[in-house]
Amino acid sequence: MCGRISQVMGEAGLDDALGGAVFTAAVEERYNLGPAQDMLCVVGHRQERRVGRMRWGIKPEWSSRLIINAQWEKASQRSGYWASWRRAIVPASGFYEWRRDGSRRRAHHIHGEGSPLLMAALWRWDSVGEAREAVTVVLTMGAEPWMAALHHRQPVMLHTSGVEGWLEGGEPVRIRGETLKMDAVSAHVNKIANEGPDCWRPASGDLC
Repeated sequence: MCGRISQVMGEAGLDDALGGAVFTAAVEERYNLGPAQDMLCVVGHRQERRVGRMRWGIKPEWSSRLIINAQWEKASQRSGYWASWRRAIVPASGFYEWRRDGSRRRAHHIHGEGSPLLMAALWRWDSVGEAREAVTVVLTMGAEPWMAALHHRQPVMLHTSGVEGWLEGGEPVRIRGETLKMDAVSAHVNKIANEGPDCWRPASGDLC
């Protein structure tokens, strides 16, 4: 957690949520975005908020798996592996989590009323052969009561008033997560290759 998000938002809405931004990549609709894929990210650069694309996740030499999240409780210590990473924001229209129903699971889409969710993140450059690419991980925290029934952790979600402070190294100013909506959605989203509005279709008994 968080391992799947949606990025369905207009440039104007994202610009407003960030308090102004410079876009270096097109804002494309992604209903079902997962690890190792490119995602929109926001970084601070010379008093600007720049929106571009980064690959979600990194596979360090010491790990056998792709790391897509970092625990805020550890990353905030600014020591060890995370010491050299820089601040970023992953804007999302929502994120997915699955609730177990017996031996199967049902997908849920957690989202706001229209404004993008601003997930605290970290980023760095990663070597790929002779080239370099920017990679990002989403920061997570222990689940608040509204989220605990789905998962024991949740993304660190920033209030719009905390964007500048976060990118400049301050503590996260978080939104009230209990104001978000949690919709049970179609099993169409379970397959990462599936895209489009059907990922948000209301659930109708289909479990994975």
